[in-house]
Amino acid sequence: MGDRLTIEVRRNIENLWHLISFDKKSIVGLAIILFLILLDFFAGYIAPYHPEELFELFVSPNNVYLMGTDQIGRDVFSRLLHGTRVSLIFGFGAGMVALIVGITVGSMAGYYGGFLDDLLSRTIEMFLMIPSLFLVILAVALFGTNMYVSMICVGLTVWPSNAKIMRAQVLSIKNQEYVMSARLIGASDFRILVRHIIPNAIAPVIANATLLVGSAILTEAALSFLGLGDLNNPSWGQMLHYAQYYIGAWWMALFPGLFITVTIVAFNFLGSGLNIALNPKLRLILGKREELFV
Repeated sequence: MGDRLTIEVRRNIENLWHLISFDKKSIVGLAIILFLILLDFFAGYIAPYHPEELFELFVSPNNVYLMGTDQIGRDVFSRLLHGTRVSLIFGFGAGMVALIVGITVGSMAGYYGGFLDDLLSRTIEMFLMIPSLFLVILAVALFGTNMYVSMICVGLTVWPSNAKIMRAQVLSIKNQEYVMSARLIGASDFRILVRHIIPNAIAPVIANATLLVGSAILTEAALSFLGLGDLNNPSWGQMLHYAQYYIGAWWMALFPGLFITVTIVAFNFLGSGLNIALNPKLRLILGKREELFV
């Protein structure tokens, strides 16, 4: 049984890799994200100094301080490596919250319809109209600058796009023959949703959630840049916050800005690739388009 499960998991991974490789940009995005995860795990070994250790002020990049030092003498390279953890935890955490809430709300709205669908759809539209950054700033003002509180707040503001996609998927699936058969044999609504509808509807939601991870990382950087981030943990946005006061020390803004940009682009590339991999119609269209230029 265990060997069979292992073989099945390996086969699914190989199939997904084959589909992702259809879009070369997604491979680049995945490679960058995996590299950042490795930096996070081994930051304590790679970073030459502790992120709060003090040295000479405003040293430009050289062979001792690879990315220079900041306004109080901290090594920029070491702080960048340790800041990777904050950005990734924040992004993945907010993305997971948005994924769970979006799947729950969207599947209920699409499956039950009627008054519940109208109520949840209006709720989704209300959240779409309100700028998410404004809601997050309000939450930070009420609950403080704790990273995990901000992460949950961001997840609770970006879920509507997941919910809209999930609702549309459920509406197109709930009247399929296999769903009707499950209903006829007496399966509960919960079982039908969990075992039959959600697994077959979740693919485009996962692709969209990947894009939301990049958006959440950008939101965290914006909050930290505005001075609303968690001061107990070094982050890329926090480094930009301090860099804005010292324009002459160009390295203080350049390197965290590059890390933020590359990370967001990587998640966008991966999200685009997953969308193609998990959407057979889109793969077919792109495949035919490539044949025209061969």
